[in-house]
Amino acid sequence: MDSEGVHELWNVSIKRELVSMLVEFKEAGLLVKGKCTMNTWTSIVGSMTQNKGKEYKAVSIRSKVARLWKEVVDFTTLLATGGFHWDAMSNTITALDET
Repeated sequence: MDSEGVHELWNVSIKRELVSMLVEFKEAGLLVKGKCTMNTWTSIVGSMTQNKGKEYKAVSIRSKVARLWKEVVDFTTLLATGGFHWDAMSNTITALDET
């Protein structure tokens, strides 16, 4: 939230940047058992703040990562369900028509 209590919207570009940072940290071996250390969270917060020109708090970034992870799990579960598949052309999940 900003100083007036208004929620910051996490648009697609901000989410992509956050995910890219997490991938970079993972590839650099900075995650311990798949989790970010306090130093890693501090680095992510600093990078997000510097790159976006807005102050981010570790708790909001950690919450966003948790929500994104839940979306990944839900998405993976849906695709594992028979009759659903990913359409890369339209960037949507489609279901087979059973009629």
